[in-house]
Amino acid sequence: SNLEIGRIFLDFNKFLFDDINKIEIFSWSTNSSYFDDGKEWWGSFFWTVYNPYKEWYLGITASTTD
Repeated sequence: SNLEIGRIFLDFNKFLFDDINKIEIFSWSTNSSYFDDGKEWWGSFFWTVYNPYKEWYLGITASTTD
């Protein structure tokens, strides 16, 4: 159900990030051949999220192309 999906999403975020106000988010350049296939239409993205409490880095890459 949508309610269950929402709870899973919130639990997942709490597990990864703890206090959302303390995380550090960085946006990185995608000017690399690695991202070329994702730039066919609207572009691509690359972020890292740092959780200082758990000392975890999470990398997120996305393409706005199909």
